[in-house]
Amino acid sequence: MTDNKAISDVQIEAFRVKAEEINRKYYEETMSIPNYFGGIEVLKGKKFVKYAITTGGSRSVYCFVEIETGNILKPASWAAPAKGKRGHIETTEPGILGSHWLYY
Repeated sequence: MTDNKAISDVQIEAFRVKAEEINRKYYEETMSIPNYFGGIEVLKGKKFVKYAITTGGSRSVYCFVEIETGNILKPASWAAPAKGKRGHIETTEPGILGSHWLYY
């Protein structure tokens, strides 16, 4: 995929499923609290897809993905991504929340 082709809903969902599988496995193995991991939700805006993760009853931003390019961006806040591409939805494997998978 080139950096100037918009991503599809299928790609958005496939990335969510991968990220959720990795995080669910991690939290099931490391947390003794039942239902600590609540899943990953997709919130689609005009420019970005926001992946929101629920852990321990709290929601936070897992990552943002640019709709036009498929570039993965680290969250700067709940509402906006940080500058700088951190990967691509088709080639970057999602990581565990808090594992610094989006840091340079």
